[in-house]
Amino acid sequence: MGPSKSNDWTSGGPAEPLHQTLGALHRAYGERADFVRLKTTWPNPSDPPLSHGAVSMRLFCNLFVLSFVTFSCSTAGFAQRAATDKAPATIDVLGEGTLVVPEAFRQGQPRSRIVQAEFVASAGEGDDKATARVYGMASGGGVEPNVRRWKDQFTDSPEGAFQRESMTVGDWKIEIVDHAGSFKDSMGGGPFAPGKTVIRDDHAMTGAILENKAGRLFFLKMIGPADVVKANRKDFIKMIKTIGDEN
Repeated sequence: MGPSKSNDWTSGGPAEPLHQTLGALHRAYGERADFVRLKTTWPNPSDPPLSHGAVSMRLFCNLFVLSFVTFSCSTAGFAQRAATDKAPATIDVLGEGTLVVPEAFRQGQPRSRIVQAEFVASAGEGDDKATARVYGMASGGGVEPNVRRWKDQFTDSPEGAFQRESMTVGDWKIEIVDHAGSFKDSMGGGPFAPGKTVIRDDHAMTGAILENKAGRLFFLKMIGPADVVKANRKDFIKMIKTIGDEN
């Protein structure tokens, strides 16, 4: 019997169709297909012919390995697509509209039962990373009284820190309020019966009051260190404007 010829799966030879298929998988899936680097041994033409059983077994083994590789790579690809295609978080607004939350805002735990949704915005890296609270809820009391209440939550504000802007998005009237300074953070209690107050220096707020056609209100506020609020304000405003999107 003559010496056998060993073919790597990236080389030519009698196993070329199988090699081409595995090569295509490797190119498509990269390192995920590295574990299938195979060795197949094929006889020289001068070797005695293989029995039907040996041929069938060799063919079965090759098909089994190929099927396993294809399934493994396809599963990995599907998992990757599923993670990529994950739907963004949303906030229901009075049952009449939806806000699409920016991907950078992480899900948070509401601090009280009246808070409908809470997220965390951040800026910086590692030990320097700081966060701001982003939360929304239905409320009443009228637009102007609430704007005044938000303004009074800050002291020692720099000149020009308080700003407001009105806009209309679809059927919604929206009031955007910005303020900065030393924030009077109420620990516990509610919006109209606050608990213990903690003064947080160098803080800022961007808030929005959304009003539907019936005059019902929904608040969304971002409060935290001034640099964090500033870094995430653009995404916050973009989120507010999604109330006009068709969902």
